[in-house]
Amino acid sequence: MTAGRVLFNPQFVFHDGDSAPKLFVTLNDGADGSYLTVLTTSRRHNKSGVAGCHVTQFPSNFHFPAGTAFPKDSWLILNSVYEFDAVGLDQECTSGSIQVKLPLTVDDLREVLDCILQDEDLSKEHWERLTAFRSSLGV
Repeated sequence: MTAGRVLFNPQFVFHDGDSAPKLFVTLNDGADGSYLTVLTTSRRHNKSGVAGCHVTQFPSNFHFPAGTAFPKDSWLILNSVYEFDAVGLDQECTSGSIQVKLPLTVDDLREVLDCILQDEDLSKEHWERLTAFRSSLGV
């Protein structure tokens, strides 16, 4: 699977053990053995309605206005990264238990990666992996 895929899991398991239907986005291509992903939300709450990167907000996020990459206003929540085994996630997508919904453009993916790499909450390991992957995408 390539990076920038928007996936839907009807039984996504959160860090706290709860589960719910959820869209999430792959930030890398899984070539290093795992996918780094972030969740999406369409609930604005206290998040900016301005398109783009908002790493100084809590939660840090990247906003896509309706009709751009997503059909309705959507925010990628950047301060909580989920890691999945690449083979396992690929198999779940192939079997249909997780659905591939749409791809981000390479330009959108670059912008999201440039944004998350500024987030102070990103672990050093994830920062290094995403920096290396971002470099592979070029300008």
